[in-house]
Amino acid sequence: MNSKASSNFWKNYDTLRAEIKEQAKVKYRLWKKNPFQPGLQFKCVNIHQNLWSVRITDSFRALGVKPDDATIVWFWLGDHDEYLRLIK
Repeated sequence: MNSKASSNFWKNYDTLRAEIKEQAKVKYRLWKKNPFQPGLQFKCVNIHQNLWSVRITDSFRALGVKPDDATIVWFWLGDHDEYLRLIK
């Protein structure tokens, strides 16, 4: 699957602590090898908006949209509380 990141994603990334940034890098490499590895919890969280999430840590998630079956565009990265507000 192809992956792109929006400028908003990178703005969110830039505000994170160094250890969360490192975990995001680790999880991205795992995701590139196998997006559906169980530990990543990569899943559709809103079918109407084709909104997908991936677990970075217990407390952090990334969100993306899939314009087609071969691509995801990551647009947000942040804490779990904000994630829950965004997916509603």
